[in-house]
Amino acid sequence: MHKRKKTDMHNKGRELLLQAYAKPKPRRQSIKRLLHCLFHTKDDDFVEECLKACKGSSFRLLGYVGKDIMPKLSERAIGNLALLICQDEDGKSNKTHQAKKQFSLLCTIMDKAMDNGDHNTAWIVDKALRSMAVQKMHFKRPKRFKGLIEKVDKAYGIHDRIYAKHVYRAIQAHAQDQKEFIPAATVLDLYVRKSQAHRKAMQQNGCRKEWIKGAERGNRIVEEVIDFYKITLSQNTHMPLIKLYTKDPEEIAERSVLLHC
Repeated sequence: MHKRKKTDMHNKGRELLLQAYAKPKPRRQSIKRLLHCLFHTKDDDFVEECLKACKGSSFRLLGYVGKDIMPKLSERAIGNLALLICQDEDGKSNKTHQAKKQFSLLCTIMDKAMDNGDHNTAWIVDKALRSMAVQKMHFKRPKRFKGLIEKVDKAYGIHDRIYAKHVYRAIQAHAQDQKEFIPAATVLDLYVRKSQAHRKAMQQNGCRKEWIKGAERGNRIVEEVIDFYKITLSQNTHMPLIKLYTKDPEEIAERSVLLHC
């Protein structure tokens, strides 16, 4: 009887000891925090800040569609992004690993911008990634790059057709009142300029009046959509354009072009 009582006390003591050292079952929120600490980097923060800043400028840029300065703004942005890959902050050529890292970061920004509906940022970044300056850089592209290019071409179309796919998609988004859709301002500007030149050429070449009228009707639809975006989306921010659009590429080659005004 005494022996059994001693054994029971021994077992209870062992249970208490195990309970004292046992770790509580992790909660879902704790697991999320742990995963965030393990896999979240400063680059992740940079990407998120960049997407936010670029989105604001995508709104603002729509107000410049049709203005003389618009092509210059687009050229600056593409040039600055290409410079981030090609050069360091001292103006020297980036080492292979650094160029590869910057290229990968811009791929992430482009992909997330598309998914978030910021097609202006996505389009600008795509042009930089495929610019001649970047193509001359010798480093292995990320495996996902090929898939991203196919995704972009499928969504926006090609230059020879004035990115008509994206223009048509912008018309659809406007008709369906898709508030998250931010069109590529440069594409809309390019479409307007090319369409005006095309109509002028049709008139000079003596094309049939019904053809010219048909082209004019189509262009009016696009111009009405552009006017809507210029009035509504361009007023979504009171911040000026970030340095990406306002500084010439030779003036600055640092990440701040994607974040600051």
